[in-house]
Amino acid sequence: MKKYFIFGFSFFLWGCEKEIPVADFPVSASEVRQYDHMDDWFNIDLPEAFVKKDVSESDVLRIGPSGSDDVEFFVFVPQWGGEAHFMKAGEGEELVVEMEQKRIIVAQDGSFTREVEIHTREVGWDEHDQLILAVDHAFAIQYVDETMLADFLERYESFKDSLVQFGD
Repeated sequence: MKKYFIFGFSFFLWGCEKEIPVADFPVSASEVRQYDHMDDWFNIDLPEAFVKKDVSESDVLRIGPSGSDDVEFFVFVPQWGGEAHFMKAGEGEELVVEMEQKRIIVAQDGSFTREVEIHTREVGWDEHDQLILAVDHAFAIQYVDETMLADFLERYESFKDSLVQFGD
């Protein structure tokens, strides 16, 4: 047994002494991806001239153009599932469309519309053999009128496409 250990350890040490050329790892500091928002659970890019806005939930990011509330983007990336405030109709809001992965919420005074996209993952089966889904992440765009939606839709799509989510 000792000679196998010594042989194996010697082989390990020989492998450690082998020099690996730097060219085998062509990532330079300038090539490392830097995101505008880096979090424990996700990274995402912010559109140009957008800033982070206050939100009470730690797993929600709310952004919008600096100095304007005419359009806002939201992303919810929970560690364990759940729902964020922007996914539900609150006081003074009305849920007008509810489908499996989409909700449309409008302000009762007509001041905004919020479109919510919910992405789920399968987490198991209940005692009635019904599939249990949990929220993996959700996005929303809130806008004051259709012109704002049209003007910001491309940036919203890029925002969504830049999400990189981490698991534990």
